[in-house]
Amino acid sequence: ARISMDLTKITLPTFILERRSFLEMLADFLAHPDEFVNVTDYQTPRDRFVQVVKWYLSAFHAGRKSPVPKKPYNPILGETFQCLYDIGSSSSSNTTIAKDGPVPWASDDNVTFIAEQTSHHPPSNKNTIRINNNNNNNNNNN
Repeated sequence: ARISMDLTKITLPTFILERRSFLEMLADFLAHPDEFVNVTDYQTPRDRFVQVVKWYLSAFHAGRKSPVPKKPYNPILGETFQCLYDIGSSSSSNTTIAKDGPVPWASDDNVTFIAEQTSHHPPSNKNTIRINNNNNNNNNNN
């Protein structure tokens, strides 16, 4: 590489990249889905804000496994990532399958996360978080 070379044109060896796609890394924010679901249990705006910060900060502990931060793989256009979290608020004998939703096998005690790469230039993705036990949908566009 020359000193004046454009850094976007340099090919990096794969060992310095994160082993996961950026879409999968977004799911790290739901590493503690119980903290996310519990935000609505608090009465005052201050207490809800504190709970949101607690949930947000918990993702950084759960997501980073390497001592050195690495760049994730760029998702390709149309790539999706889906995951399902069990929040375990009911016993398995009383679990019912949700009638609607993005994941057909999700029960009423699950939080589902779906991310899709919708544009390459500029990079953009769409994310959906569904809390089945409250029948709430939270959508986020990046």
